[in-house]
Amino acid sequence: MGTGNDPSDNQSVIATIHGCRDYADEFFIGTNEMWFTVIGAKVPTCIRMRVEFISIDLSTKEPIGRARCFGDGITKSQWQAVDNCGPFRKVTDILSEIAEVIVDEENAVEVSQQLSDVTSNIEDITSDDIKLVAEITSNIFQLNLTSEEVTTSITSIVSNIAQVETEELEAAEEEDGAISKFVQAFEEQIGRVEVADGGMLNIQQPYVAVQVQSVLADDVMSGIVLTLAGSSFSDLTKSNITISAPTQDDPDDVIATRPAIIAHVNIPPSVSSVISSTAPLSGSPSNGSAHVRVNFNVFSTPALFISKSLRNISEDSEVFNRSANSPVISLSIGQGKVAALTEFINFTFTTIMPGYGNPNCSFWDEEQEDWSQDGCVLVSGFTSSDERYDEEGVRCACDHLTNFAVIMDIHRPEDPLAKELKILTYIGCCISIFSLLVTLTTYLWNKDSRTKQTNQILICLCLTLLCLYTTFVIMISLDSTRDNREVQAGPCAFLTALVHFFVLSSIAWMGVEGYNMYLFFVKIFNTYIQNFMIKAFLAAWGIPALIVVLTGAIARDSYAQEDL
Repeated sequence: MGTGNDPSDNQSVIATIHGCRDYADEFFIGTNEMWFTVIGAKVPTCIRMRVEFISIDLSTKEPIGRARCFGDGITKSQWQAVDNCGPFRKVTDILSEIAEVIVDEENAVEVSQQLSDVTSNIEDITSDDIKLVAEITSNIFQLNLTSEEVTTSITSIVSNIAQVETEELEAAEEEDGAISKFVQAFEEQIGRVEVADGGMLNIQQPYVAVQVQSVLADDVMSGIVLTLAGSSFSDLTKSNITISAPTQDDPDDVIATRPAIIAHVNIPPSVSSVISSTAPLSGSPSNGSAHVRVNFNVFSTPALFISKSLRNISEDSEVFNRSANSPVISLSIGQGKVAALTEFINFTFTTIMPGYGNPNCSFWDEEQEDWSQDGCVLVSGFTSSDERYDEEGVRCACDHLTNFAVIMDIHRPEDPLAKELKILTYIGCCISIFSLLVTLTTYLWNKDSRTKQTNQILICLCLTLLCLYTTFVIMISLDSTRDNREVQAGPCAFLTALVHFFVLSSIAWMGVEGYNMYLFFVKIFNTYIQNFMIKAFLAAWGIPALIVVLTGAIARDSYAQEDL
């Protein structure tokens, strides 16, 4: 069989196919056309066949698979079922082979398509694989290609990488900043892809939706509205991006509250003055046909925007996580930088996980590689109540253009019985406080009772428990709302120290009570200890006080935890 593009390259009836489909992974790198000649039929027949293949390593001299060709020269020749697809190949091995390819304008489309197919194996991708992907895509970006095919493949790669495990993404970013470079290069490619005046390019992948459109400058001067509508964050392939003019019948707040709105941007007319001063317009301004390029990208997940500051805040807590909880909207208009606007641009976000609060409007600072709130403010929800972010989205206003998202406090779901359990806590503590007050009043009212050593120990124990329960009730009453700092650091630390002290003191007085019972019921004789109560006071109140002071001095910054 011929193994190349030359029909005369006849070798054997047994066909060795370098590149049959790898059934173990259910993926293939690319598609090519191969010429070959079948030997063994009654009449040699030249057949053109489309073969799906993956990248091969000829140095191993091992075929990927084998198949036998059968034919009688009259009917169509047939291949016998492939009986061997060769050894299992890891994603890392294939990416390493692709990385060795010298990318040029002729093979860039093929390489980018291969990379898109390989990265679709999301479960097998590691941090090292991500670095290889970043390296390969960097080689493609350096060619400054404007091809729609390359841009589509790159968008698919970005969508695939966005689905990789968070731990692998963080490891790749921490080692050499691969994710940040990857995202920045992707956005440069979107800004580079060729779109004719008045034309439009739509690319929709599961986790990334892109629209590049050349709009009339007159339309920008009147203000424009960009909307991404879809039913799912995990599949933007069925989403719809529209660019339209704002109308009185369709105001910003009404649009944002409609069903299936994932992202929405209202750009004011004042943006046109900044654009015209930073970059020339395409087309002919004299006849009103000047055009402005608008790039609108939406990442359905903020996974590719890894913030070290947010990770540091959240890593010490198992129930609290402060992170981006909205799609990331990336927007650019024209070729220049749009900043310091006199009229704000309004962004509307639908939260990914509903039911969480404390939103902060943020943008991705490429220099700091972190989220920043400079130039952005939270407008509100879309009713008089700002609590309904999960139902109506979050609206932000910013005076510049870049990547935007909403940072929110995310918690592990509360126990559905949390409220009932809290009520039971109050009831139990109040019953204990009342009982302790009755006990103390009874013993202190009777002079004979309060002079006995055993009763004095009991009085001290009851007094300590009374202070403990009272302080505890005060503390949980003051801090009734999670994630809302209702007590300042100083009073909070003081209450914490009191609870700490009374817990230790209660345990100590229980120990004194136990030792006193040992003297009375076990030892019986020679049980007198001089100044016993003074020593008990020093042990049960002095030692806990010393422990609290030392703990507060040594761990002053982390002694009392406060809500963020």
